[in-house]
Amino acid sequence: MPAQVLSSGVAGLLKSRPEDFIVDECGVPVLPSESGEFSLLRLTKRGMTTFEAVKVLADQLGVAPEDVGYAGLKDEDGVTSQVVSVPVSSSPGAPVATGSDQVEGPYLVARPIGRSPVALRAGAHGGNMFSLVVRRLPDPIGRRISSEAQRTIHFLNYYDLQRFGLPGKPKVTHLVGQALAEQDYESALRWLRHGQSTDADAAVRDAAAYFGSLDARVVAFYLSAYESYLWNQRLSDEIGSRSPGARVLTREGLSISMVASERDRLAVLADVPTLPRPKYRARDGAVVREVNERATVVQAHVTFGEAHRVDEDWDCACHFYLPPGCYATMLVLQLIETA
Repeated sequence: MPAQVLSSGVAGLLKSRPEDFIVDECGVPVLPSESGEFSLLRLTKRGMTTFEAVKVLADQLGVAPEDVGYAGLKDEDGVTSQVVSVPVSSSPGAPVATGSDQVEGPYLVARPIGRSPVALRAGAHGGNMFSLVVRRLPDPIGRRISSEAQRTIHFLNYYDLQRFGLPGKPKVTHLVGQALAEQDYESALRWLRHGQSTDADAAVRDAAAYFGSLDARVVAFYLSAYESYLWNQRLSDEIGSRSPGARVLTREGLSISMVASERDRLAVLADVPTLPRPKYRARDGAVVREVNERATVVQAHVTFGEAHRVDEDWDCACHFYLPPGCYATMLVLQLIETA
């Protein structure tokens, strides 16, 4: 798994190893019970996307991927835990596993935790708890963080790079979504292949038929990625026009405007607290569009854990909660900038 450099101007490495990026989904509004038409499983995975994990689990249980319900998408390059639902008729009596957490490489394990009268749907969770280790922080930054117990930070709520492509691969999911929105299925498939998606290799039919055969949640993801890109551009334009000290941060072909100080971020919050954000959801096998407001700036309370000196640098642990749809990598980037 390639470590993620925060940016060319910000020191530190994230995700040097999967255990450096631990995510626990919380606040799922379905409590396990002893009855119901659906079984709830606690899914822990490493080295695969939620879409990939759902396919693996569905194959193991002999159901369609659409029958596996989940509330949120979790990072590929980390150790993540979330609740999923499956029809009770396919519920395993014991944990289902593939791979091993004792050796390198992808793995998942799904453990039954109870039953529910309803299936899980996208967005039906209260956020995520993160436990991260940032490595190779230079001495001044690492030393300051090691001396702190906690900090409250306001950070610009951009969608980060993983929204637009897998680690180490071209960032094109928004371009797939744009082509789908324009019903240009041939271009969508070309962008999908350019992004080195394994799914695109299976497309032997015409492009329109291929996208029509996908789980509606996957199509909704691509369309929403395009809206996420547009939302980032709107926030970037607002910051560029309002903040004289704004700078342009470009990573892997995607650019956003940034401000480095807490005061400047609070000014953005005061001037533009939210921006409209269309998104797409899968409902009963169809893709529907809805519009809500997304906060431009989010407050987070960060607790710092162990910090170790490694040669001339520091490895520092931190823990925090974020609401649904917020990116821990974006928080950490801005946290280190202001350390």
